[in-house]
Amino acid sequence: MVLQLGGSAGTYPIQLSNGFFNAIHPWLPMTYSVNGLRETLMIGNTALPEMGMLLGVTVAFSGLAVLFYARRHGRISAMDFTDKVPGTQTKS
Repeated sequence: MVLQLGGSAGTYPIQLSNGFFNAIHPWLPMTYSVNGLRETLMIGNTALPEMGMLLGVTVAFSGLAVLFYARRHGRISAMDFTDKVPGTQTKS
């Protein structure tokens, strides 16, 4: 969260930040949230481009999460949990 605040111009203007924050500024999702808030409240313009970008980020990462868990579910269902734990013995 601290990285997002510093790199998205949420606390200080990005022009006053160092090179690291200037480099990551366009890649942070919170940048578009802050810009959309400023466009809507201060300038009076629409925030539709920023909302579109945030929607795209949400869809992309949701898709990646679904793919990850679908692949993980395939591996888990292929495991046989009925085998005994190695190293344990049962008394007969």
